[in-house]
Amino acid sequence: MALDLSVETTARKAATPPGKYLFGPVADFLMLGGSAFLILPVLFFVPRDYEGPLAATMVVVAYLVNYPHFAHSYQIFYRNFGRKARGEGYDRSLQL
Repeated sequence: MALDLSVETTARKAATPPGKYLFGPVADFLMLGGSAFLILPVLFFVPRDYEGPLAATMVVVAYLVNYPHFAHSYQIFYRNFGRKARGEGYDRSLQL
């Protein structure tokens, strides 16, 4: 009975690691706050007559953009909140 201890000499290529960006470096930078560098200089030239309506528009847009994100986040973290509040979600020792 022969024992074969040979090792394959060619190593397999490692799988390519996942990318470091969601959409690309420029798109990620702009979507994660970098677009403020483009928007703020434009807002500097807005006449004072439009500052109030512009501020109100910015508040509404920020609300419309952020509210769905926070609502979904809270749904993830507080799923089955009613059960947990009634004591059905966790062991009694964890509720005190």
